[in-house]
Amino acid sequence: MVELTYSAAVEPLSLIIALFESQWQTYGGRVPKPYVYIWNETPSPRMDLSKRDRATIQYESPAHTEEYEGVPHEYQNRFDNLKIELFTVTGRQRGLDVINEMKRILYANQHNAPATGFQWIRFKSFQESPESRRKNWKFEMRFSLENYGVVIDGIDLADF
Repeated sequence: MVELTYSAAVEPLSLIIALFESQWQTYGGRVPKPYVYIWNETPSPRMDLSKRDRATIQYESPAHTEEYEGVPHEYQNRFDNLKIELFTVTGRQRGLDVINEMKRILYANQHNAPATGFQWIRFKSFQESPESRRKNWKFEMRFSLENYGVVIDGIDLADF
């Protein structure tokens, strides 16, 4: 009988927050780092938008998908779909600057598997929300974390 060892699963939401925390560039204070938190945290932090921008990160539907590869299905491709919502009262330009800095960090790490645990970070879309009114701005960015050709957990390839 083969003894299995435990390895903690990668938690994508915390991973992305850690990337933003460690790699954010403020460009001389022109692009301050927003307060980024996981949407389902309890209790949700209350933020005064006049003091700091706020961004929530959450899973998008479908949150996780898998596609099987190979005839006996010993490999799979795994996808985690995420969404960031940014809220600011500073103005539209601030929102665009913050989104561009987030994209820069994601692109810089798009193939950094040792640091992220994912082979690919793929930017999917950006949208300025139609809910934006007067001084309150809302932006949404969607992206996915992807792994290709991963051996399915619990399968011993020597059996094939």
